[in-house]
Amino acid sequence: MRAWIPLLVALVAGACRSATDIGEVFAAGVTPSFEGQVSLSETELFAIIEADIEGLDNPISTPAQADDAAYALEEAYRRRGHPFARVSYDFEPLPAAGARIVFTIEEGARTRVSSLTFLGNQAFGRDELAGFFRPRGGLFEDTTFFFVESDLASGLTSLRRFYAQKGYQRAEARLRPPRFSNDRREAFIEVEVTEGPLFKIGSVEVEGWAPGAEERRQALIDRYT
Repeated sequence: MRAWIPLLVALVAGACRSATDIGEVFAAGVTPSFEGQVSLSETELFAIIEADIEGLDNPISTPAQADDAAYALEEAYRRRGHPFARVSYDFEPLPAAGARIVFTIEEGARTRVSSLTFLGNQAFGRDELAGFFRPRGGLFEDTTFFFVESDLASGLTSLRRFYAQKGYQRAEARLRPPRFSNDRREAFIEVEVTEGPLFKIGSVEVEGWAPGAEERRQALIDRYT
């Protein structure tokens, strides 16, 4: 499941929020506002912040909490394919009570992975390895391959597991530093693969008897020899 699926759930929930729900996120007297956002509405931004601070004992009322909220917004944009997103905030205490918080959002370009290159792979072809990185969407889901660092990290983990299951117990894979087009709308990804030796089982001996033991023995032989 891709990393941005929980965000979509939060956005759907946020679409049903009312203005009075803001009080559940920000303390009384704290007035939040957003500047610069482009692709997400204010309601959606509130939903992201609420999902991130779920479990806190108190609503947002301090600069430290505002900093956490800004970080949550930044990460949400990055999970949507905006790797250069930046969110800053201005926390201004009011004379009487409360405060005014202005979140300034620089969402940046939404970056698509336009090339995915594997280096060092010999046992398996590019198409087979690329499947661990490309999004697998349903019938109505967007399968555009956006640059999301957490998704690439998950792809590396799946790739290493795949090699291990195929007998390459010492296989390693790492991402080279990504390259971006001048307008930052395209990313060029290179994955270095060190396959290492292929380990095979020379023989399998079974002592005693248990239901299905022979079948499991044969399965091991078929898989690793």
